[in-house]
Amino acid sequence: MCKFGNRWDCFLKLLVTIVIGISFGMLNAKRPFKKVVSSHGVTVYERTHRSDLLELKARGIIHHPLHRVLDVLLDEKKIQEWQPLESFERLKTYSEYHFINYFAMDLPWPISNRDLVSETKIEVNEKKFYVMMRLKDIKGLKPERKGYVRLPVNEGYWFLKPVNRGESCEVEFLTRGDPGSWIPKWILNWVARKQIVKGFDRLRDRLNKVSKSSGMRSEILQKVRAWPIAKGGEAKSTP
Repeated sequence: MCKFGNRWDCFLKLLVTIVIGISFGMLNAKRPFKKVVSSHGVTVYERTHRSDLLELKARGIIHHPLHRVLDVLLDEKKIQEWQPLESFERLKTYSEYHFINYFAMDLPWPISNRDLVSETKIEVNEKKFYVMMRLKDIKGLKPERKGYVRLPVNEGYWFLKPVNRGESCEVEFLTRGDPGSWIPKWILNWVARKQIVKGFDRLRDRLNKVSKSSGMRSEILQKVRAWPIAKGGEAKSTP
């Protein structure tokens, strides 16, 4: 059962907060994003793809160094402490930069429970000082569970770059997907615009509660910590 109170709210959060990935060939690059809302220090942009579900992109500043933000995003053992998940499993680890996760959520009647298998690939650009986490749903690795509907399409990314001489981190999150739901798409889109901002709030709350790093022995984190602080604002601005 979801531990975050109202399970309807948890379902809607799932649509925009699971670290779901990206496939640039599927994204509708011809249509520009338009700004729709700014709230809680986060600016949200959107564009519609062919199924009439929105691609949502949110950008905001997290007042913690990039390595701390990345540490929270990569800490699989504690992800359920701040993400609204019923269960989580690391299915495969090819390397520190490439792995596959399973996410599941118990949803309120009459909606069937949802689950997702997501592949993550991480790029650390040491010349332009940014980290890109690309994620994409994959098929066939884990059998579908009885009582759960496998989300048919979910993809997006996390893009992180240091700002303010490395003392803060600019975070950009993009998501596009199909929840496989009978709920009208206009309702899902309306709620998703609000919930993507709450995803940033949860990340900030997690960072404020965790006063030190997870202790992971990570090559990625070591690389990021070694970046020259004075060059923190030199990362490229968008993916």
